Amino acid sequence: MGRFRCPVPAQRFLDAFTRTRNLFRPRRRSFTAPEYRVALQERFAAWRIAAELRL
Repeated sequence: MGRFRCPVPAQRFLDAFTRTRNLFRPRRRSFTAPEYRVALQERFAAWRIAAELRL
């Protein structure tokens, strides 16, 4: 992780990244290419809706 100067911020980034990555990356082998693209579009649409919510 070249852009981080010390390991603590890098670890924080990786922790957050790994928690959200699984929400967006469906298992590739379980879908055909068109199904995979549709699944990603649906997941990103849900993320956009969730990100617009003001808590």
